Amino acid sequence: MRALYGKEWRYLAVVFYKFAKQRGCTIIKKSIVPNYVHMLSSVAPKYLAIEVVSYIKKKSYISVVRQFGDKKNLTEKTLGKGSAVSTVGFEENQIKSYIKRQEQLDGLG
Repeated sequence: MRALYGKEWRYLAVVFYKFAKQRGCTIIKKSIVPNYVHMLSSVAPKYLAIEVVSYIKKKSYISVVRQFGDKKNLTEKTLGKGSAVSTVGFEENQIKSYIKRQEQLDGLG
């Protein structure tokens, strides 16, 4: 996966909210770092969590390519492989703590 920087980060922060809202999803907390994104969100009952994550991921990639494609060498490798989604067995506070720890490890928190 190619790392994202500067304008791409700020742009992603906006488009994540836009595409999440289109699927009845509310982003509670997010952390965007050069190589990955952590996101805590609430998903409408009519959607599976993995469907919403896949939708946001795909639409965000397409949007970034359209916005920055001429200036950057964006390929499908930028999108990265896989997503981790948990809906059972985790409490919101545990997920928030995990995201905070990751930010601290990356020097962002």
